[in-house]
Amino acid sequence: MTLQQLYYFVSACRYENISHAAESIGISQPSVSTAIKSLEEEFEVRLIKRNQSGFALTEEGELFLELATSLLDHAYGITDTMINMSKKKNIIRLGITSTTVDFVLPEIIDSFLDKNSDIEISTKSASGVSLLNDLSNDLLDAALVPYVESLPTGFTEIPIDDLEIVCCVNTDHPLASEKVITAEHLKDEALALPVSWYLITQQMNEFLAGKGIEPRVMHQTNDIAAIKSLIMKKRAIGFLYRQVAEMNEGIVAIPLENVIPSHFSLVLKKKGYISEAMKLFIKHIKEL
Repeated sequence: MTLQQLYYFVSACRYENISHAAESIGISQPSVSTAIKSLEEEFEVRLIKRNQSGFALTEEGELFLELATSLLDHAYGITDTMINMSKKKNIIRLGITSTTVDFVLPEIIDSFLDKNSDIEISTKSASGVSLLNDLSNDLLDAALVPYVESLPTGFTEIPIDDLEIVCCVNTDHPLASEKVITAEHLKDEALALPVSWYLITQQMNEFLAGKGIEPRVMHQTNDIAAIKSLIMKKRAIGFLYRQVAEMNEGIVAIPLENVIPSHFSLVLKKKGYISEAMKLFIKHIKEL
């Protein structure tokens, strides 16, 4: 098995058509076909089933596509890291959770770049779980993530702050005058939440489940702007970190009863390479 064979296979899967894949990457159709056939022969499994429009993946092919994509991403991450090391590029690949990006960009990143104009920061926004996976696979240099108890093994952290989840309503909402929101307050309310793998959603589900309440979720998305829009239009109640909620006029942030704050840290891979640019960013985080 070679990385080239994996690349041809993944490219073919993107189009579900060998001819289209070959054309898109500028090689001959037999080269793609041969690569897939060689992989099937090596592992003694059938990866694709041909049809009139191209092909479909077998069950084994679906699994192999997932593994091949992960391996290629890891290989590209290694390449980027080594190129940056050899050329001493001043680039930081930084992960930011979608739920914190609104205050991370102006409060942390912009203030760093104002003092370090020769450094570039490339950002990726996703869930904490996804970012830690990318960091583990050397696709990121560091990630800014919230967590409740502890980080998985293999990572080290530089603490920044604690994040409080608050209930967010429109200024005209009946709950806007409440001092504290309990689970009972939310029993019949339409809720807007991030998708299930975000920490805020996990914590809110635990908060409601602890009182035996089934959340009435009317919208789930990884687009935090959409959640804020639903709150502003009084179509739903949402939950944001206080640092994000207080940046938005027209949203009232109300504390929740007995919700544990999340830790918020700059997370790095243990024993990972730390560039000079990254060292400056770590220094900046410690000075915040």
